Amino acid sequence: MSFQFREPCTRSLRPWNFFRRSLPTRLFFQGTPLPKRHYIQPVPKKKATRLWLHYQNTYATSKSSLDTEHYDVLMTTLLDKAKHGSKTGFWTKIIQAFEESKLINVSTSPNMYVTAIEAYGRSRNKLKVTSIFKEFKKRYLLKSGWYGVYFNALIDCGELTMARRVLVQDIMYNPCVSRKQVSSYLSRFVEYCLKRHNVPLAIQMTESHHGFTWDKDALDRVIHALFNVPVTPLSIEAFIENYSTQDKATRIELFTLFNLVCKQDQFVPTLKTCHILLQQLVSKDHIRRVKSILCYMRQVGIQPTLETVDILKELSQVTNLDEHVYKNWLVAIEKRQEQYITKLKGFMDRGELETIGLDWIDKHGIVLDGHALVLEHWVKQGHWNRCIIEFDRLFDQNVNLNRKCIKSMLVAWLASGQDWMYCERVINQYKSIFRANTAIHLLDTLLHLETKRGQPLVPGDHIVKSLQLLEHKLNIPFTAQEISQVILLLGKRGDIENGYRLYKWVRSTETNNQRCSEESIYRAIMESATRNNDTRRLERAWVDMQYRQRFLGNQDQTKQQHNLTLYNILLNGFASRLPRPDLTCVRKLYQRMLNQKMVPDIVTYNILIKAFVNANNMEAANQIFKKMIESGIEPDRYSTNTILNGWIIRRDWNHVETFVKELRKSPHKLDLVTFNLLVQSFLQLDSKTMNYTHVLKYQNKWKHIEQLKEEKRDNIKMTRDKIWQIFESTTGFSKQSIISLKQPLEPDQNAFIKLFSSTDEPDHVTYKLFMKAFDSIGDTKSAETISRWMKYRLK
Repeated sequence: MSFQFREPCTRSLRPWNFFRRSLPTRLFFQGTPLPKRHYIQPVPKKKATRLWLHYQNTYATSKSSLDTEHYDVLMTTLLDKAKHGSKTGFWTKIIQAFEESKLINVSTSPNMYVTAIEAYGRSRNKLKVTSIFKEFKKRYLLKSGWYGVYFNALIDCGELTMARRVLVQDIMYNPCVSRKQVSSYLSRFVEYCLKRHNVPLAIQMTESHHGFTWDKDALDRVIHALFNVPVTPLSIEAFIENYSTQDKATRIELFTLFNLVCKQDQFVPTLKTCHILLQQLVSKDHIRRVKSILCYMRQVGIQPTLETVDILKELSQVTNLDEHVYKNWLVAIEKRQEQYITKLKGFMDRGELETIGLDWIDKHGIVLDGHALVLEHWVKQGHWNRCIIEFDRLFDQNVNLNRKCIKSMLVAWLASGQDWMYCERVINQYKSIFRANTAIHLLDTLLHLETKRGQPLVPGDHIVKSLQLLEHKLNIPFTAQEISQVILLLGKRGDIENGYRLYKWVRSTETNNQRCSEESIYRAIMESATRNNDTRRLERAWVDMQYRQRFLGNQDQTKQQHNLTLYNILLNGFASRLPRPDLTCVRKLYQRMLNQKMVPDIVTYNILIKAFVNANNMEAANQIFKKMIESGIEPDRYSTNTILNGWIIRRDWNHVETFVKELRKSPHKLDLVTFNLLVQSFLQLDSKTMNYTHVLKYQNKWKHIEQLKEEKRDNIKMTRDKIWQIFESTTGFSKQSIISLKQPLEPDQNAFIKLFSSTDEPDHVTYKLFMKAFDSIGDTKSAETISRWMKYRLK
């Protein structure tokens, strides 16, 4: 069946009509659908030479008539001829056609890219293979099978390191790739390693993926390539017995063979094979491999003998082994390991780790788990150099380190920020053990390393640099939600500078345009800027958000207008600015909302009330409050508490009393927030000053903080007895019961809190206000007493 192109073909292009095309497939170029194209089946082989001659004639006479479909048909046919023919010249013709399509600016299709990569791989041109694949990856969303073509091309070029990276990162853990395909790629990698006489790398790849589900044919090829032995119980026994007596024998290679052959269907090794392996694994750092062998013996029903019992006793000094040998030995080992781990944790909690000496871990047989705990302990304590030194000591002793040890060492290097080049080498060296979520876990660990007082241990610039390094080296791009969480956590610790630097880096990088178009990143930087009193960056991100759709390739699209929610976010940033709100910007933005026919909701009115309350303009705040009621919106707790807080700050007790009486008519409007506002006023604590001090502390403006403290000391008229008196009258707990932590446990019935809360119990905010009051007059002992009572009551 033939077909006609949209434009009439010339007489010299008639051979193109022999090709047939299947159903169209939709492709994407940077998120935008490409014009409809067709996958074209190759013509019979006898027509391939004729097709090539007609192509050369057409290219010489009328280049402009050639398009993407012509090159698709040509290169697909030549590829089929090159794979199944005996001549190798067709690979050169494919390369020539691809290069000529570039010269006449023909749009390159995925089939053309894939065929060119395979052809350049056969010609062992590594630079062209990598450059074409990068271009291919940048233009199209890659299918899982196309990574296999790139992998095979790298193998053909002899690039073991790059092929291993593609195999581990893009193929093995890709859910779209079948187990049969992965087994085929892994077996080819192992066979090529042996061809290049790189036996350690072949063993390492096979051993590191011992839990992998193999395809039968690929498994047979790997066993034959590694050991060249038939897979029968007696032949495996003879091979292991002979191999274990030679100088070249290693426990890892024997265990690798045993693990591979046991994956064969209905294969049951002999008891002697298991005994030889157990004797080879007598070293304590291979205790886990002993467990796996015993579990397999119990699974296939191999009965133990007296020799088995003697070997196990020699391994672990476990004497109470009866007829349930496997079960008793495994239970005894696990119980002993748990006891030593618990004892080791006790040493670390008491700070006695250096006293016992690290040799104690080796002596008691918990090398892997014990040292992993020690390395994690040094990391949590901020002793990163000690973690690195201990890891180097274990590495020099050829200890089989597990993933926890390696991750702790990498966290220590990233947190210290001493040598980023070395961090890159570490990631490249251990890249095969990292999974898709490893980078997220490493970053989360860096973000949550804190001192006992809650201060961050890792600087923000080290976290941003670590994120960029992990994304680049592991080739695992972070999602928009993950980037947003990092920005929010940096903003929470007061590091808006590095949060904004990460925000700019995400928008400037071209590795993942999709995440730059999502709202979460912009919302995160706006929330962080609001928290850190940075209205300039808040407004910058608010404007950038209107143009975020351009990252999807819509360059001609106009800006996207914000909705009421996003206007409220910017309005709240201006109203929350310290030490005074930006009323000018608040008025302008509010007027802009009205001009765009937006109807204010209760959030808008609450923000306006907060702005005028923070500006000490209660008359305007009351007008907004009344206007909100007149518009049909019922005030909520936030509205009433904000107005009440404004009167309390002014110490206008007449208005406070009048307002509280009005709230009494609506009992659901009185809550613990209202109670805490009044307690804060009784203690002469200014919430706005405390928030401003909090911001200044993270900005390292210590001179401003000292000035505020001196001004506050001049105004303080509170005494220790007066604070205790306020505590007893408001909460209903007596001072003596707090100090002794005894009865009565219930508050006095005449307590002030009875008017505000149905629970009759202060919350943590109430207790912290009194702790702050005692701390402001220098009475740390009373503050500690309140802290103990808070933990006692709220536990």
